[in-house]
Amino acid sequence: MNTVKVTLGLLEFAIVTKFLSVADVYFSSNGLPVFFDFHMVMSSWIAVAGVIGLYLLGFFRTPHDIPDQPVGPIRGLIAVTFMGFAVYLGTGVFGDTAPKGAIWQNVAAFAPQDINVQGKTVTHHGLAYGLDFDKGLELSSKENKLLFVDFTGQNCPNCRLMEDSVFPQHEIHEKLKDMVRVQLYVDKVPGADPEEGARIVKRNQELQKHFRTAALPAYAIISPDGKTSFGLFTGSDPTGGRKFHEFLTQAEAQWADHQVSASGDPARIAATK
Repeated sequence: MNTVKVTLGLLEFAIVTKFLSVADVYFSSNGLPVFFDFHMVMSSWIAVAGVIGLYLLGFFRTPHDIPDQPVGPIRGLIAVTFMGFAVYLGTGVFGDTAPKGAIWQNVAAFAPQDINVQGKTVTHHGLAYGLDFDKGLELSSKENKLLFVDFTGQNCPNCRLMEDSVFPQHEIHEKLKDMVRVQLYVDKVPGADPEEGARIVKRNQELQKHFRTAALPAYAIISPDGKTSFGLFTGSDPTGGRKFHEFLTQAEAQWADHQVSASGDPARIAATK
């Protein structure tokens, strides 16, 4: 019974680090973690998993444990599982490439955001996302490109799941590459000073109300003049990216038709009769 208590206590410590990371971001002046960032929290989880494994294998005991208690097959299997999980997480945190598959994606999504802030933008898989909608729309109009709007939050596991498992897919990555991209945080803007961050969050929350959704994540694609929205995609993609790819493709097709209608291309119009 004491073994169960010790194991659950160590697991509770791992969960506490997650909630400490939330508080760390909340009280941060620039929306970035001070102590409990992605690597710190993930490293603590690796340590906890490793310690649990060693404890269950009998490498150390607590004062209330039964002396010289043998390690049975079930306990040994659980111990090896925890040790393997520690190694698995370690390859993702300290290795050159993160593991593939749902286990890593969900664990990494629950951890704090591993964010790369560069000035007024954040970068995901080599693509920069602006943090200000109005500046993004201005650039979209200047370059005559669709504006990809990503409503997100610092503590949004589904947002991280989409960023890490769907956005990097080649066909989706190429479509996003052809658009102007903005990531609109509705809780805390990373890298922004308190005054500017409060202004941007207020503006983003107003835009979120305009699209009549409180879901995170939520994705919209807008014409360069800001007058037309080509659909809304909310939540994560249970199909692993297929529906999100369809959403992007449909928006591109609608934008192409919109351009033809605006230009009055007689050849195209005649072809549709």
